[in-house]
Amino acid sequence: MEKKDSSPCDKTCPVYMSDGKTLHDEPTYCIGDAPRTYQTFAGYISKFIGTEEYDTVWSHLAFTNYVQFFLPATSKGFRETRWSDMSERDFESFIQTVKEIQPDIVILWGCVINSRLKEDNVFVVDKQALSSTGGYLCHMQIPGINKQITLLNPYHPSSSAWHSALSTFDNYFVQALNE
Repeated sequence: MEKKDSSPCDKTCPVYMSDGKTLHDEPTYCIGDAPRTYQTFAGYISKFIGTEEYDTVWSHLAFTNYVQFFLPATSKGFRETRWSDMSERDFESFIQTVKEIQPDIVILWGCVINSRLKEDNVFVVDKQALSSTGGYLCHMQIPGINKQITLLNPYHPSSSAWHSALSTFDNYFVQALNE
């Protein structure tokens, strides 16, 4: 397997350099810096793990960004991911990551990537589940992995829709945990 190494870019990111961080350590900072989105998600997951300790919750999870490069910032900071930001390279990287960690459940934050990962994913085995669950749940089978992997797609935890639709996600998450 080819080792991915973004350390040559460590010295090209002025934001990371000014904070004394290295680019190749991402997404560790996403979790370690504990922004509100990650706290919100950890708070939700904590009831299933049995602890509210932020670091302990994240020690039970793997995290990766689907888009494998930094998006241009706006004057207000980061911007949302757009459909045009995604490429086939991102999908291939996602599949490689899934092969490496072989999770039981993948939770896709937000709606922008859902069509590529669910409707347009050659590994999805039950596309009818997308319709019957309102797009929340389906399963994929990747060659070389001896189990089906559940894909769940709630709203992004930074959005107000996360809170208003949390009971729906909760039902499908519990279903996935019981499979």
